[in-house]
Amino acid sequence: MPRKSVIRVACLDVGRLFHSRPARSVEFLLDPRWDVILVQNTYRDLVENKAFRGEWPVRHWGPMTNHFKRGNVREQVGIAICSRLPIMSLSAHAFVRHLMPVGDLDGVKLDAYGCADTDDLQLVRQTESRLVLFAEVIKDDAIIKVATVHGSWRPGGKVDDSLRADVVRMIDIVKKQGDLVVAGNFSAARGYEVYDTFLRSGWHDCLPVVYDNTLDYEGRGKAGPPLAVDGIYTTGGSLKVTGVELHWGVSDHCGITFEVNKE
Repeated sequence: MPRKSVIRVACLDVGRLFHSRPARSVEFLLDPRWDVILVQNTYRDLVENKAFRGEWPVRHWGPMTNHFKRGNVREQVGIAICSRLPIMSLSAHAFVRHLMPVGDLDGVKLDAYGCADTDDLQLVRQTESRLVLFAEVIKDDAIIKVATVHGSWRPGGKVDDSLRADVVRMIDIVKKQGDLVVAGNFSAARGYEVYDTFLRSGWHDCLPVVYDNTLDYEGRGKAGPPLAVDGIYTTGGSLKVTGVELHWGVSDHCGITFEVNKE
C-alpha cells in the first residue's frame, strides 16, 4: 500500500502589522508545528528578519507595493510562502499590474489602521500589484503544490467590472498550474458573487461550513458581520485537505491551519 504524504500548513494575513497583535502574529508564524506557512500583507523585514530566516530556510517572497509604515518609513509589503521542507520549484504571477518594478504607494491617504483610505481606491489600483505565489513542496516521495494569494479588495465587498476581470485573471493563472491547494485572503466572502465564481471554475472549498467568519473583529477594535474572506481551496482531485482549525487573537484576521494529504 503506497505511503500517504502529509504536510502541515499555516496561513495568516498579518494585516501589515497595523493591528494590536504583531508579536502574536510572529509567534504564530514561527510555531515549529508547521511545515509550510502562507503569509499575506507582510513587510519584507519580517520575512528577512534573522530569527525568521533561522526558522524558515526557504522563503518565496512576492512584493505587491512599496508601502509607508507608520512614521513614513517606506518598505515593500507583499505575500510569501515559507517552508521547512525542500522545494522543487517556485513561481510568481501578477493578476493586477505586474511583478516588476514594484510600485510606490504614494499619495494615498491612510485610515486609522494605517491602510489605504477607501476614497483612494483608484490610486491603490495604479500602485499596488496583486500576485499569486506557487511552490512545489517535496515530502517523502511526493510533490505537493501550494499557492497563496491576496485577492483584490473593494470597499464593502462591492463587485465591479474591474474586480471581475481581476478574478478571471487570477483563476486563469491558477488553472494552468495543475492540481494544488491555494489558501490566503481572497477578499471575497463565502456565499457572494466572487466566491460563486471560484466554485464555478472548479475550485473546491475546504473551509468547513461551521466556520462562517475569518475576520478577528476584536483585533480590529470594532464589531462587524461574519465574513469568511480567508479560505482554502483545492483544484483537481489528487489533494485532500483535513484537520482545518481557526486560530483567534493572532492578527486582525484569524490564522488557519490544516493538513494537505497526497495519496
